[in-house]
Amino acid sequence: MPKAPIVTDKQLKEIIKVARVASPENALRNVALVWTLFGTGLTPKEIARLEVRDYCKRSNAIIPESTVRAEIAFNGTERPLMWVAPKLVEAIDAYLVYRVLHNQGVALRVGEGAGFRGLQPKSALFLAREGQGFAINSTKKNGKTYTECNSMTRLLNKIMGDANIDGLTTASARRTFAVKLYQNNMGKINIRDMAHVLGLKSLKAAKKLVESDAINMRDAIQGVI
Repeated sequence: MPKAPIVTDKQLKEIIKVARVASPENALRNVALVWTLFGTGLTPKEIARLEVRDYCKRSNAIIPESTVRAEIAFNGTERPLMWVAPKLVEAIDAYLVYRVLHNQGVALRVGEGAGFRGLQPKSALFLAREGQGFAINSTKKNGKTYTECNSMTRLLNKIMGDANIDGLTTASARRTFAVKLYQNNMGKINIRDMAHVLGLKSLKAAKKLVESDAINMRDAIQGVI
């Protein structure tokens, strides 16, 4: 099975452009969602389960070294969550200002949301509709319950699809995050650290994620000159 394609910087700019114009009333949210997808390594379901308190403190300050809480992590294990990329932080800050101005998930009474940018601390960080987070879907298979956020996944996949870039899905964002994290910090970060950030317990799975796809040697050599 082929790996998810890696997104180039040029393609990411095009995806952001689509996110900004596809739905004017949700432009700030969609841009922030795309930056979160590509800048954190989170899955769509984890993004849907983020709360305002995962991003900022009562003092209104951003939590640069936050955590993916165990109860929202796809594997049930807490791991690091960094809100440090400037473009990511700028996009989320702009969206939270928009939420307050449009009365979306704001504090219900004096003191409840004092701080937290004026929002309810346990309000979903990203809202599907006014005051409501993205729905989590549950299905049972072989006696086990599995959860997904189909609406979040569909939204993000549609934005990437509208950018006219074939083959891209939310899996491409997670792999792109992993590859850039590893390649940009070669010698400073090892596979174990990268696996921890992504919530992968298997080092083999983490290594496979950042390895290049097999290439056609004939085509590769033909394109050298």
